[in-house]
Amino acid sequence: MSIGERVLMRLIDADEWGKYAPLVASLKSTPYWDLLLDALRALKTEVLYMSHVHGVGHIERTMMHGAFCALADGLGEDDARLLMLMCSYHDTGRESDWLDNAHGLRSSLKLRSITGLEGEELKIAMAGVEAHSVGDKAMDAIIAAHAPADTARARRLAELLKDADGLDRVRINDLDPQFLRREASRERADFARYLFDRYAALSSPDGEKDADGFELSVVSSLRRLVADCFSSGRSCAQTALIALGNMTGAVIPSRLLDACAGPEFTRCGLVEAGLMMTDLACSLSGPAGDIAAQLCLKYTAAFEKQYGSVMCTALSPAASGLSSCESLAVEAVLFTFKFISGEFSLPLPRK
Repeated sequence: MSIGERVLMRLIDADEWGKYAPLVASLKSTPYWDLLLDALRALKTEVLYMSHVHGVGHIERTMMHGAFCALADGLGEDDARLLMLMCSYHDTGRESDWLDNAHGLRSSLKLRSITGLEGEELKIAMAGVEAHSVGDKAMDAIIAAHAPADTARARRLAELLKDADGLDRVRINDLDPQFLRREASRERADFARYLFDRYAALSSPDGEKDADGFELSVVSSLRRLVADCFSSGRSCAQTALIALGNMTGAVIPSRLLDACAGPEFTRCGLVEAGLMMTDLACSLSGPAGDIAAQLCLKYTAAFEKQYGSVMCTALSPAASGLSSCESLAVEAVLFTFKFISGEFSLPLPRK
């Protein structure tokens, strides 16, 4: 994704902030604005987690919130630049969109290779990124484990990262300002909602689509996610559940992932994932019992009609640039999403 295609840069270029124009102007009149623009231009989108919940949009908005945090706290230039890097890459270790306390640790381990940081700055950045996904009570122990020379500096940046990240919880309707660590952050809660709504509005125009109505950018992102899941050792069923969760916005319970960790299914794991997702969609939307069972039977019949079988040993997908299992996984996820969206009136996802 080029910088010209990125939504936040389009918002910045439009420079229309409504009642929040004075707030944005207060940032634009400081060096923090240029630091934000530099960080956006340098953002390596290819290393970000691909998701509608924790993907590029979340990262860009967190970066803007981070610039405001830097302004409110009066950070020096070096600390503000370091905070921008922490905001940029705090979710690169994500493997799913649901609760995952370890994703901060995984993200921290990628910082050196992504950013080139070394020494004290690397220690501080790693501590803050690791700490962002766990409770505040664990922060001091995490910082101590990374052993930066200036623990107060490390804690300050870790807290600001948490506030910047927390403000974008408006995207999942789960922002409680009282849990933010700075009063200035709490005062920007309404702006966080405004920024998300503006961002979402600009993200909605139609892009080029395939024959089934999926935007090509969505399919491309799905292929990358599936490849990443397979390379990290995920089973077919786990891969499909993760991908379907990202496309629908549903939070997949960890118990479902654990239940399909291995290849023990007689039926194809992709079918098992589709059945789990169909049952989950029923539970989230209301239908249950016999209705859910009927939909699962309907899904199984539709899958078998489409691919000739539901049995793992009988399915032999044609590879298209990926391994055969990855190729079928991409197709099956799109097929399953269309089935579920047809039954529950879900909109097609957008990149």
